[in-house]
Amino acid sequence: MHVSINKPAAQEEAAIRAEKVQSLYANNSTAVVGNALIALILAGIQWGVVAAPSIIGWLVLMMFALAVRTLLFIAHRRAAPGDDSIWLQRFRISVAAIGVVWGLASLLIFPAHNLPHQAFLTFALGGMTAAAITTLSIDRVSLLAFTLPALVAVIVRLFIEGTAIQTAMGVMAALYLLLTDMISQRAYSTLCENVILRISIARREQEFSSLVESAPDSIIRYDLGCRAVYINHILEKMVDVVSGSLIGKTPMESKFDGLIGVENYQTKLQQVIYTGESQNVEIMVSSPSGDQRTHHVCIVAERGCDGEIIGALAFGRDITERKTMENELKASEAKFRSIIEVSPVPMALLNDEHMNLTFLNPAFIKTLGYNLDDIPTLADLWPKAYPDPDYRHWILTSWQMAMEKAKQEQTDIPPLEVVIYCKNSSLKNMIISAAEIDNTPGLHC
Repeated sequence: MHVSINKPAAQEEAAIRAEKVQSLYANNSTAVVGNALIALILAGIQWGVVAAPSIIGWLVLMMFALAVRTLLFIAHRRAAPGDDSIWLQRFRISVAAIGVVWGLASLLIFPAHNLPHQAFLTFALGGMTAAAITTLSIDRVSLLAFTLPALVAVIVRLFIEGTAIQTAMGVMAALYLLLTDMISQRAYSTLCENVILRISIARREQEFSSLVESAPDSIIRYDLGCRAVYINHILEKMVDVVSGSLIGKTPMESKFDGLIGVENYQTKLQQVIYTGESQNVEIMVSSPSGDQRTHHVCIVAERGCDGEIIGALAFGRDITERKTMENELKASEAKFRSIIEVSPVPMALLNDEHMNLTFLNPAFIKTLGYNLDDIPTLADLWPKAYPDPDYRHWILTSWQMAMEKAKQEQTDIPPLEVVIYCKNSSLKNMIISAAEIDNTPGLHC
């Protein structure tokens, strides 16, 4: 029976070899102790039926091989990171040496014509081979280097004995060796897949970590209980707090000096976890330099493979400069509005290409009588201010020409002298003009 083992990609070979070496050397202590104990028990059982010099000589060889493997283990632990292939070859040689010593047991301490002790020896070798599968399957070469010399010799001795039972035992041992190799191939294939998968996961985690840690925003991951389970390092650069002190705590539990708005923050976080709908919130925090900063936080639900909510992610960004500009703009608008409100010149503000009127100063309302309910758009103003169709047509044509000229020359619309029909039915001679103020069209009379 042939078991197919997919050969790892070239870029994975070095990583798999390193994993092999690490795994093989990690099991060294257990393997050495196990080999030594089984060897001593076997020697004790065979003592009365095999010549003592043979048993002692075999034990000396076994302990020497195990000592060499122990020294190799110590050298590997103390060595600086280097070429794993060299350590792998050394390990294979040490394992092969132990396998050969076990094979010598079939020559040195195999009692002729003594079926019980032969069976015990075969049982011991089979047990050692089975144990080797668990520790050596990740490297098939190492496994074969141990099992082949350990079992082939006893198989040959059993066949040489020639009795029906011993021949059957030899056939069974041969089948066991074959099955052991097949099992090891399957185990090797599984282990290689696991190693490649683990390497792939580690790389994905590294890519994710690099992405998250290099992000310009602070990122906090919460579980279903609103407890922080991960925080990227950028938070410590933005906020005067140690990230580790927030892990395992809810926002309310981790409230620190200078944090304002945490109650609303946790409420939004809970809403995201319960409903799955994203939420935005602004909080105030102290920066490492001690000044108060405004952060905008976007909280989104984190979902598992089945689509179920498993937590939430909070992305925070310092928007202090933007808030400062917004406040300055609001102050500027308020100042501008206060100026035109007290201006004795009638003024109107339009906010878009549809010429919607958004503001009429008191002078406009007092002089002409119209308010925003009367003239919500400039189009509503024309028929009321210029009820005569011919005159209105002249006004609109003149106004349009003036606007096109101003646009081409990038200047303000020149003044135009007109007669306006007021809401109280009176007529007023006025000069009208228009200009853009911060990209907002304005009309003044």
